[in-house]
Formats: sequence, C-alpha cells, structure tokens
Amino acid sequence: MLIVLLLIIGAIIVLIERGNLLHQHPDSNSAYSASDSYHHDDIYVPKLERDVPWSDEFGSYYDKETDCYFFLNVDMDPPIWQYWYEGISSEYGEEYGWMEWDSKELRWYVMTGKESWEPLPEDKYEKRLWHFDY
Repeated sequence: MLIVLLLIIGAIIVLIERGNLLHQHPDSNSAYSASDSYHHDDIYVPKLERDVPWSDEFGSYYDKETDCYFFLNVDMDPPIWQYWYEGISSEYGEEYGWMEWDSKELRWYVMTGKESWEPLPEDKYEKRLWHFDY
C-alpha cells in the first residue's frame, strides 16, 4: 500500500513539473518549436501583456489582435523566434514572408527567397510589429 501511494505521489510530481516546463516565458530560454509533437500550452508574451494560444491548425502560436503567427525555430543555432504578420508577410507570397527580429541590429528581416533574407522597410510597418526580447 505504501509503494502504491509513493508511485501516485511521484506521478503527480512528474505531471506538475512537466506542466511547468511547457508554460515558461520566452526569456527563460524555453524551447518551443512548431515541429514538436507534444501539446503546446498558451505562452505569455510580455510585449502584449497576455497569454497567446497555440494553433494546432497552423502549427504555431497565433495572436488574433495583432494577426501574428509565431514559433521558436529550434532548428536554428541559436534558436530564433519567427513571425508571420498577415498583411505584411503575405506580401511575399505563401512560401516566403516569415520575419525575424535581429536584436543586434535592432531591425526586422523578411524571408524573400529560399535562403534570402532582406531588411524589412522600417518606416512602413514598425508601429504594428512586436517581438520577443532575448
């Protein structure tokens, strides 16, 4: 009976810890990826001051108010947050248009080709865009 009770308590602790790992803020170096097969909990976005839900349909987080899809691309070294803003990214077609914030240069880059990234025109969109700070 004591062994069963210890196993139950151990299982509860594992489940609690697993839940805590999945709901970390981005500045805690959590590793999110659109390709991960586990359930994604909401993620807190400090710039928006709210949680944003995961969209299984699109394989990324989606913020309805800013019309932005985003995920942490862990296939990059180091991992980097990538963003798709409707009305901006879509100007580059369906295959390209993903954007990244360069924290060293303090500017946005947009994917314009298979391995081609160009600076996003700053004055045209800057007020609408948000990004994670590292």
